[in-house]
Amino acid sequence: MKRALIGFFSVIVVLITALLVGPGFFDWNQYKPHAIAAIKDKTGLEVVLDGDVKVALLPSPYAYVNNVSIKSPKPGRY
Repeated sequence: MKRALIGFFSVIVVLITALLVGPGFFDWNQYKPHAIAAIKDKTGLEVVLDGDVKVALLPSPYAYVNNVSIKSPKPGRY
């Protein structure tokens, strides 16, 4: 029983460490074209993402993007 508890808590510690450190090793900038296409598809607005994309899961989830520009829609479109 003691070995099972130690194993369980070891797995929990490894998972928390992976959630803290893992997103920092991933290049989130590769998803910029997909994000731009999704925004244009849903809103019809032209978006430019010039800055880096940063994502973290712990201690609280967030996504951060620098230098975002949104071009105003053409008159009469809406």
